Amino acid sequence: MIEMAIVMVIFGLVLASASSILTLFVNRGGAEKTRQMIASDKSALISSVQKGKNLPEQDDFSTSVSYPQDSFNHQFFYYADPILDKTMSGWNLGDLTDINTVCGSGYTNTEVWICNNATCADNDTDRTKISNIAFVIASGGENKVLQTINNNGIIRVYPQGTDAIASNSDTDLKMKYDDIVDWMSLDELRSKVGCEGESIKFVTQTMPYAKKGTAYSVRLYVEGGIPHANGSTAEYGFRIEDDNDNAQLITDGLHFYFSADDADELKTTASTFQKGQFVRIAGNSSNFSQQSYKITIEVQDKAQESNDNDYYTRTFILNAAN
Repeated sequence: MIEMAIVMVIFGLVLASASSILTLFVNRGGAEKTRQMIASDKSALISSVQKGKNLPEQDDFSTSVSYPQDSFNHQFFYYADPILDKTMSGWNLGDLTDINTVCGSGYTNTEVWICNNATCADNDTDRTKISNIAFVIASGGENKVLQTINNNGIIRVYPQGTDAIASNSDTDLKMKYDDIVDWMSLDELRSKVGCEGESIKFVTQTMPYAKKGTAYSVRLYVEGGIPHANGSTAEYGFRIEDDNDNAQLITDGLHFYFSADDADELKTTASTFQKGQFVRIAGNSSNFSQQSYKITIEVQDKAQESNDNDYYTRTFILNAAN
């Protein structure tokens, strides 16, 4: 009986050890499978942008990807920058339905902080900051407790095993950090979906020459970015740089407008942007000589309007002849 009891104890110890090893193996295998799931979901989000011109919002993530849950059967954390998701970022774009918020955006307001410790304070020694993030996907990992949160557009990623990191849903529940997190920057997403060049650009590339004593009119249209909506018409903010060439052009008889109405004239000294569908340069001058005018125009989309110093600049050359 004693020998049998000893054998049973040894058998129990071996079984417990084997079970522990098996659990560790399963968890590690689950983590690797979760990483593969995230990679697949990232590809699905790229396809979603290619088809729908924007990222799915949070409620539509599950129907937009192949794996809405990780290998531990828990829902993935998903966060898309509000500028890029299919709610059209709250821009109130009216009847403008064909706006590509990914290709039209030059930046996002989302950052990933790669932390060096549990404090992860707002200084260079405690974290590395990655800006212009398009979206983030995260799993709660082996402990199945999601510790990745969005804090006003900042998403912290801690070293594996960091102690006492709070749960996403229960701040009193603190465990070692083992979340599996991945993300994509706006630049990478724009590249993968085939966005070309700058987010805002002038459709007109060159200007016809002006001739002395002859009526002149040209419209400079803009596309891309996140435009303002005037019904079904896309509008942008325009401003003319206050420089010598622009001022001389006005003196010589041509003027800038932000619509077809001659009353809507753009002033080179204006401090604010005037909204319109295009910039029109028009007039009839008897003062032209054989010369070239450098015309610098500033354009601002809806995403930039909160900052007068945030705009796209384009310089045109207008050749004038006698």
